[in-house]
Amino acid sequence: MTRQRGWNGLHFTLPEDCEDIVSGERHLLIEKDFLPVMEIRWELPAEKKQTATIDSVVRQFKKSTSNECREVPPPRHLAKFAKENAICCLQTDNANEGISLIWQYRKCRTLILCRIYTHPAVFNDDISKTLQSISCHHQSDQPTLWSVQDFQLQIPAIYRLAGYSFQAGLTRLLFEDKATRLLFCRMAPASDRLADKSLDELLFSLDDRLSKDNIEENNAQTASAGTSPSLMGQILLRLKRKKAFCQGIIRHDHSMNRILAIICESNHPIEPDSIQSLFSHYEIIS
Repeated sequence: MTRQRGWNGLHFTLPEDCEDIVSGERHLLIEKDFLPVMEIRWELPAEKKQTATIDSVVRQFKKSTSNECREVPPPRHLAKFAKENAICCLQTDNANEGISLIWQYRKCRTLILCRIYTHPAVFNDDISKTLQSISCHHQSDQPTLWSVQDFQLQIPAIYRLAGYSFQAGLTRLLFEDKATRLLFCRMAPASDRLADKSLDELLFSLDDRLSKDNIEENNAQTASAGTSPSLMGQILLRLKRKKAFCQGIIRHDHSMNRILAIICESNHPIEPDSIQSLFSHYEIIS
């Protein structure tokens, strides 16, 4: 069995017994039983500077390793995939470093560096299927999937990742477009969080503009709050370089013992249906 994974424009399937770890904006580490399986880095085409090429990455890779590095034929189980994608396969004298694959998709010009480690409990077929499932040719009119660890969400492609943090018990993903900021939060375990604060108090702790004064819904399952400042209030907030409107929703997922929240800040009034639609696609996956 596999799971669909997605992070910052890259999508792929992963065996359910493997774990994905975010190591950077475009850097993922795949592990199984606390041992590395695969490491993936990718670079998008640059708009204002020269885009990296396979040759430049190879030169950089050779400089970064203290061991002798050479180009080698791809292993047999990856031969077809390597031929179809014009992949450069590198190997060092250190067997623990595995092999590194470098390729660039013709359609979107995304450059990918993938290091594959030798793992005692991972089959070559699983590695091959994961590589073949990689996709980065996203359609701008389709929502983007973000799915790592135990959660997933979908947001319009116009939003870019502006920040993230994966702390013990608290995950935060921040997205922005020209007028709107979206903050997705995941808290765990919910039982510990709710022992000290109520659901609405947890929501208020995520943004100081949300309080009991602007609560809209509050029960054991869900709480929501939103601001609607006067015209003068909007002007003052914008002078402080703050978004004028703020809306937040929080939900207790009893079955997964998790708490999910979304905070939306915008220069324009926030449509309830739009934030509800975003929140409906934010979920914990087993």
